[in-house]
Amino acid sequence: MRKNERMALNEIVESLNEIHNNLEKEKDSSLNSDEYLFDYYLSDLVEVVDDEMFKLKKVIKRLTELNGK
Repeated sequence: MRKNERMALNEIVESLNEIHNNLEKEKDSSLNSDEYLFDYYLSDLVEVVDDEMFKLKKVIKRLTELNGK
């Protein structure tokens, strides 16, 4: 892989990691909210966010592997 391609891939991985971290912070913040106990829709939303974060982490891992080649 060329240097420019690696740099671009590295930027993508960094951006995806930032998105993942922001989602995790938002999820944790929502779970710690008093309103969470009374809002079943929020519970469903957190479950969806968890699923998407798992998918995102798999993509990040794969891109990191590709970046190392």
